[in-house]
Amino acid sequence: MARYRTYNYDIKNLNKYRGSGTSITVRSSWELTFAEHCDLLPSVLSWSYETHQIPYRDPLTGSQKIYIPDFFVEVAQADGYTKHFVFEIKPMHEQLDGFARNRKDAALVARNNAKWFAATQWADRHSAEFVVLNENDLFSFHNNRAPRKNPVKAFARTEATKSTGQLATAKKPKMVKARKPKLSPQRRTTTTSVKRTKKVGRIKKR
Repeated sequence: MARYRTYNYDIKNLNKYRGSGTSITVRSSWELTFAEHCDLLPSVLSWSYETHQIPYRDPLTGSQKIYIPDFFVEVAQADGYTKHFVFEIKPMHEQLDGFARNRKDAALVARNNAKWFAATQWADRHSAEFVVLNENDLFSFHNNRAPRKNPVKAFARTEATKSTGQLATAKKPKMVKARKPKLSPQRRTTTTSVKRTKKVGRIKKR
């Protein structure tokens, strides 16, 4: 299980917050910055942190699990209406196959895609929009970041793995070294006798 550095944020406008308590504990500095924006921006009418549970099927294990998105936000629109958003904050190497740094990241991308597919359906049923925010969206100096030149092979489900829920990954064939055949005791004795006879024969000829 990945460990995250946590940050505590004291909510200033409690009338806007729809969760419990007067403070929240977030799992990254990115979430801390986003929580502060939700709290202070006038266009945000209400918000909450990790308050909604969405069931999904984990593609790595095939088991049913619960996904908790980061933020649920109600935003005032220019036309006078309001719109609800479900926000998830994730780095690109956990969101997109082309940015995965290793096989662990590729597995996280596969699991996150399953979470976000379920979240998109849930948001549609609740008249909301599901949005994933990464460093390109949050910070201007990350704009136009290119994918890796040699991307890590993505995880993919196959027909053979659907029943077990396991993910198929390409494995290199193992190289097996050829072993010398073992001789039986009788064979070893015969071979040794032949060698000795040849040696003795050479000596006699001299």
